[in-house]
Order: sequence, then structure tokens, then C-alpha cells
Amino acid sequence: RFFFAALVALVTLGNAAEASSLNKKTEADIGRGISIALPIAAYSITYLHHEDWTGMKELTAVTALTVGSAFLAREFIKKRSPDGSTDRSFPSMEAALSAPSSGYLWRRYGWQYGLPALVLSQGANLLLDDAGKHRILDGLAVTAVAAVLNWGITTSYQRNWSYGAYMNKDGAFVAVRMSF
Repeated sequence: RFFFAALVALVTLGNAAEASSLNKKTEADIGRGISIALPIAAYSITYLHHEDWTGMKELTAVTALTVGSAFLAREFIKKRSPDGSTDRSFPSMEAALSAPSSGYLWRRYGWQYGLPALVLSQGANLLLDDAGKHRILDGLAVTAVAAVLNWGITTSYQRNWSYGAYMNKDGAFVAVRMSF
């Protein structure tokens, strides 16, 4: 359900951008908003839905390493943004914030979580590219870095225990299952 909602939102956003000719500032603001919302959503899913403390640590590590590597690369790579506002458009800091979240959700919880996040992350990259804040390859490069870091750090989520209870005419039953 989340995937289809994200896909519809992205297509609608793209069509709205074409139809109304969003100005560059609005496109950049929407792209940045998505880039900020994705990590918040990833942390919310990890904590509120799964109460997954190991996942919280992994997401924090991958995000810190991705953002840190982007800052480090910016010190050595001088590349002017398409709109000329800065000489440090590579790698994209917005992508460095959103790409770890989408890769983490995919690796930790599966494609059902990761694919919508990836669609939104790359949609933000497209908006920022269209707004002239970075080039599309700037965002894709950071996405690749985040994917490699997620592959190396993030583990698949596995619930180690479950429980259940039911009643019928013969009595009440309670079951606890643990995996080792």
C-alpha cells in the first residue's frame, strides 16, 4: 500500500511540476523536504513499528558514514552547481541524508519498505536536479555509496520471538515461540 501511495505521489508531483511549471525554489524546497522526511520516516518505522534497537544503531551508523563521506568528498571535489550558487555541489548533501534511509529500509525490512523510500529519494534527486541544485549523477553517486554501506552494515530484521493466545470449548491456550 505504501509503495503505491509513494508512486502515485511521485507521478502526481512530476505531473504537477510539468503542468504548473513549479519555480526552481519550490522544486528545491520539495526535494529538500523529502530528503529530511525520509530519515524521520525510517527512524519512526524502526522504533514505533518494530521497536528495533539494533536497526536504530545500524541506521545511525550508515547515515553518519554516508553524510561523513559526503562532507569529506566535498572538501576535495570542487564542482559548481548548475545554478552557480556553490562550488561544492558534489556529492549531494540532500541525497546523503535520504539515500541511507531508503537503502536501510530495503535491506532491513525488505522491498515493501525500501522500494517506496527509494522512489521518493530518487524523486527528490530529480527535483533538486531540475531546480539546478545538483546534477542527477551527484545524487546517484551518493545513493551508490549508501547502498554499499547498507550492504556491509545493515542486517536483515528477524523477530526472535512471537506469542499468541486463543480459546475454544475445550479451554484456553497460550503459546510462545522463540527462534535461536
